[in-house]
Order: sequence, then structure tokens, then C-alpha cells
Amino acid sequence: MVRNKCLCMDHCTFDLYDGTGFINVHYWFDCPQDSRDAWSFNNGVYVRVVGRATSLDNFFQIKAYMVRTIKNFNDITHHFLYCIKAHIDISSQSILKKNLDAVTSASTVMPISHITPSQIPNECSLKEKIFSILRD
Repeated sequence: MVRNKCLCMDHCTFDLYDGTGFINVHYWFDCPQDSRDAWSFNNGVYVRVVGRATSLDNFFQIKAYMVRTIKNFNDITHHFLYCIKAHIDISSQSILKKNLDAVTSASTVMPISHITPSQIPNECSLKEKIFSILRD
């Protein structure tokens, strides 16, 4: 959702809010169509942004290549489901890393030649279990 839109002659800046936080977007106009697209959406409108994420001193922003208004609201549901999946993936990776660190720290006392399936936590997905066995 667009917030704090500021439109200039050669670019447009706005804050993009998706329910998880704000990120600043810079959209530079390359052709007259880009300018018309920027005039077509206002604050409070859902948009799809294609661009490159950049950061400078922990200030994140997106350099947009394309900004289009959303006409199919299934895209919004898809985005929220993707955020949930990303959160689950990140959480499960941290659980796996924490549990594998405990196994490797125990191996300094009693050397273990490899990780067995029984040493991998049950919360891990089958893919994570296979990769942790192959990694060792």
C-alpha cells in the first residue's frame, strides 16, 4: 500500500507498507509511460513494485523499475502467504542451526564421525534433514 507519495518531474518517491513494515521506494521515470503510471496511483492504493533493494547505513530502500496498481486482489493474499512462508523458513533455519551447533559442540568432547538421522531435531523438514546429513 502506498503511503507518503511525493511526485516530481523526473521521479516519484513513496513509502510502501505491506503489514510487516515500511520501505522507501524511488521510481525514476525513463519514458512518458512511467510518468503516466506514477500519476495513476495515489496514497492508500495497492501496487506491485519491481526493482532492486539497496541499503546504506541500515537504511533500506527500493530502486523501482516498474510500479503498477494491483487489479487482482489475490496478489495481496499471495504476498501475505509468501511472508508467512518466509518467516517459517527463517525460524526453522535458526532452530536447525541452534540444534546443530549443540551437536558440534558436543563432538569436541566425544568425536562424532558424522551426523545420524536420530541427532537431527524432529521439527526440521525432510529437506533440511537430508541437507544436514549430506553437509557433514
